[in-house]
Amino acid sequence: MKHKTITKDFDAALFKEFISELSSTYIFPASEGHLRDLASSSKENNQYIEEDISFLKEITKGFMLGVNPDESLTPVEADIYSEFKKIQLNTPSRPEIKVAGGSYRIDMEKLSKDSLFRPFLEKSSGILNSSVMDSFINMMQESISTPETYKKFRTEVSNLKSSFSNNETILNKESPYFKKLEEIIDYFEISNADTLLERFPKIQESFLAIDGRKLGDLTKGQKIENAYLLLDFHPLFRDKINKKKARKHVQRLEALLLCIRREVLCH
Repeated sequence: MKHKTITKDFDAALFKEFISELSSTYIFPASEGHLRDLASSSKENNQYIEEDISFLKEITKGFMLGVNPDESLTPVEADIYSEFKKIQLNTPSRPEIKVAGGSYRIDMEKLSKDSLFRPFLEKSSGILNSSVMDSFINMMQESISTPETYKKFRTEVSNLKSSFSNNETILNKESPYFKKLEEIIDYFEISNADTLLERFPKIQESFLAIDGRKLGDLTKGQKIENAYLLLDFHPLFRDKINKKKARKHVQRLEALLLCIRREVLCH
């Protein structure tokens, strides 16, 4: 447990004591993100949840971050356990993705041996169709939060630029839909943080345009979330993934990227 862990670099018991001393002057509210992290791992580590919630209530003194109408934040008293239960009960359902399109023969010699698509295409003798895409998407929805699948998927997304440049594609590269994708495809090739910062608003607008959204219509929280999710796919900023790090909090991005792949491959 976090509050009992003692390592070479971190003494959780000492940290808890430090926070307790500061709590007479400061408030340390929990955020919805804290509780969502717990909820995403509750099935695997259910025996620890009660203890984690109890510890969270202790260090936060029963406060959570509230959002005002102007989107500023303020600490508010809350029953953290009840809020956690609400999150558990209101977990978004898996998005339904319907795939339609023709059948296309894929050059298996050009397809990476590590491609997530390869097992499905091998079963179909190299034919890509709506059935293959359905099977692929079902697999991704089941496995995307596992470190190995997430790493492979992130690598494939990051390599879209070279894939489009070096191979023929089903999607017409002069089509309006492809033009929407260009900023995102180029995004993964940016190696300079200042350049990325300068282009990031256009990159976000391009990404959001795929499903008809606009940056100006998002709340401050949605803008932050969208920016974080995009940055987590970029080599300069992405998090390291390990066995202890579930990726359920990025499922909306994965679902959208799957929709992009569906359009690119089956249009």
